[in-house]
Amino acid sequence: MGKTEIGTMFLLSMVFLAAVLAVLGVVYSDNWAKGGVGVAVIIAILLYWSITKEGKSLTP
Repeated sequence: MGKTEIGTMFLLSMVFLAAVLAVLGVVYSDNWAKGGVGVAVIIAILLYWSITKEGKSLTP
């Protein structure tokens, strides 16, 4: 498995984690869950940027 596939799977897991934490934050009004959503979204954005940058660098 290449770095792109692993990064994509991790990206999907971060998006899923953000969704779960968003639901928990709304249902229980927890600030830690809302903060976790922000962190998960930031990590997902950085991963997406890294994956697209790597994909562009592989293209001749």
